[in-house]
Amino acid sequence: MTTLHFLHDFYRALSDLPVHEKDKIYAHLTLLREGEVGALTIKTLRGGIQELIVHRYRLIFFKSGEAIYFVSLFKKQSQKTPLRIIRKAEAIYKTFKQLPWKN
Repeated sequence: MTTLHFLHDFYRALSDLPVHEKDKIYAHLTLLREGEVGALTIKTLRGGIQELIVHRYRLIFFKSGEAIYFVSLFKKQSQKTPLRIIRKAEAIYKTFKQLPWKN
């Protein structure tokens, strides 16, 4: 079973959502954690950065070993994922990969 980790910005955005929206996201996160990815829509954005698509919401994450780290959550309002969100996720991912216990 995969371990899910939520960075502060992701967790804050999730906690601000209405309960019915949170329930949809939690259902998708449960499937991801249990490895049931066939029922999910996951898109690679750049390098190790991916997004989990849950209706109008996008959950930005990266994987490291058996763990998944969620960086951002936002409501999709245009065709493309905002570049600032991708760059932020890349910066966190690069920093994470440089940590001594991750090598």
